[in-house]
Amino acid sequence: MSEATRVWMAGVRKRTVPALILALVAIGFPFVVSSGILQWTTFPMSGLFTAVNLALTACVGAAAFNLLVGYAGQLSMAHAAMLMVGTMAAGWMSSRWGLNFFAIVPLVGVTGAIIGAIVALPALRLRGMYLLLATLAFHYIMATIYRWFLPTFFGFVGIVFPPPEIKWGGIAIVLDSDQSWYWVLLVFAVLSLWIMARYVGTFEGRALAAIDARDKGAALLGVNVARSKLIVFTVSSAFVAMSGAVSGYFLGARVEDSFPVSVVLDYAVMIVVGGFSSLTGGVIGAFFFYVTPLVIEWLMRTLPGLSSIALLKHHINEIDLGLFGFLIVIILVRRPDGLAGLLRAGRVS
Repeated sequence: MSEATRVWMAGVRKRTVPALILALVAIGFPFVVSSGILQWTTFPMSGLFTAVNLALTACVGAAAFNLLVGYAGQLSMAHAAMLMVGTMAAGWMSSRWGLNFFAIVPLVGVTGAIIGAIVALPALRLRGMYLLLATLAFHYIMATIYRWFLPTFFGFVGIVFPPPEIKWGGIAIVLDSDQSWYWVLLVFAVLSLWIMARYVGTFEGRALAAIDARDKGAALLGVNVARSKLIVFTVSSAFVAMSGAVSGYFLGARVEDSFPVSVVLDYAVMIVVGGFSSLTGGVIGAFFFYVTPLVIEWLMRTLPGLSSIALLKHHINEIDLGLFGFLIVIILVRRPDGLAGLLRAGRVS
């Protein structure tokens, strides 16, 4: 066996083994939790199931946000606005057109892509803080439309999404539990991340690194900067809008205050902690964001000595946020490339 073949096989093993382990964990997770094997612990398994489902939904939006901010270096505050677009489109298609969930999600993606392309047109010549302010203005415009849209068409209770149904051979499965939603969200996340990974591997995806470095330099390398920016805005917006629609169905309802501008900061935390310029970073960051606070709260309630402290009992939410922020600072100081960089370092070693 030649040296080149051995190197190639070693690289395949390094990529395949972690993927197989991850697949086994993803498939086995709901069975392990629902079987009661872990009932000997005091960990809130129902809360863990909900947190994992929220992370599966958010990781698509975080990875899409990373395409725009991490890969292309385009500072955008339009993330929450595109979540609003997805929510409004899904609510309209469900209540007015009577479409089912599985037809709505791709149509919402098309709607998000169109809106993203429209937003990208005036932003093509902007960069840095100018682009940040332009997209922030779009957020407030969309927030105004959203606050008019909800009471006008759905009343003051907001958009109520009916539980989707999966019909197969005369059998109807209603997605009204964390266990049933898990499989749908897992497939949605895997397919979305696979499509985004294929996009990153194309010429347009590889050109994003040059655009991140310098627009003029990218143009000298033969990159059509305006087209690449337009495409990445379109792709990112499509997946963010779909994430907004899916999360609306999973949560069951959306109200006027569901998408404050702070939502953008939440996703910024996900991609910074998870790792810039990495779809894996968006996934890791989303799970860190939703699962870690649950673990911290459980530890504070169960560890001997901590559960009896009055300060923790009365201010557990504030301390939970403080410890969560402290963990974020430690990760950023120790691993500026995020948790995904830590995984890459371990894989190389």
